[in-house]
Amino acid sequence: FFFDLTLSCSKQMAQFIGTVVGTKMQNTAKVSVIRMSLHPQVLKYVRQRKTYFAHDVGNQCREGDTVRIQEAAKSFSKHKHFVVAQILDKPGHPRTHLHVTETARTVVDNSHPKTQKDAQT
Repeated sequence: FFFDLTLSCSKQMAQFIGTVVGTKMQNTAKVSVIRMSLHPQVLKYVRQRKTYFAHDVGNQCREGDTVRIQEAAKSFSKHKHFVVAQILDKPGHPRTHLHVTETARTVVDNSHPKTQKDAQT
């Protein structure tokens, strides 16, 4: 039995992209969202961080995952008003690891013939 937790309303629901920083609570992910804002006096951009509690059905998120959270139509508890809508990136995913390995291998392969060339001369 599955029901849609992000019901469509006439009001635009808030959406953020952030990083999961904690999953110790049951069916809840603690998501840190960073936004840049212009400081009014210094006139430089400053990072501002805020953490949100988001409902994570089935505890699918892990720490370090990049997720998109969306405001829920109904709050789940006193502090939990968001739902994990999508997991965008998993850092420990084999595809990401393979990409890093291939890049490192390319760098090693490019430097390897130079060393052989110098050794032959």
